[in-house]
Amino acid sequence: MTLAFIVRDYIRKIRPCPQVEIDWFARQPTLRAAITNAAMAINSRGKRYSHQRRLKRIALERAGLWSC
Repeated sequence: MTLAFIVRDYIRKIRPCPQVEIDWFARQPTLRAAITNAAMAINSRGKRYSHQRRLKRIALERAGLWSC
């Protein structure tokens, strides 16, 4: 497996994922809605992002208060 193959594989499989997330936040009806969803770590399926799963909901809610 070459470095070029690894890079092409990454670009094909992984790179599109952040763009999907960015597009979802951009489609929010208001900036406030986008900020709230980001602060609450809510994805396009209405679920919490897995990398935020250990944070308690109250902590996310408190963090969101600072942003709006």
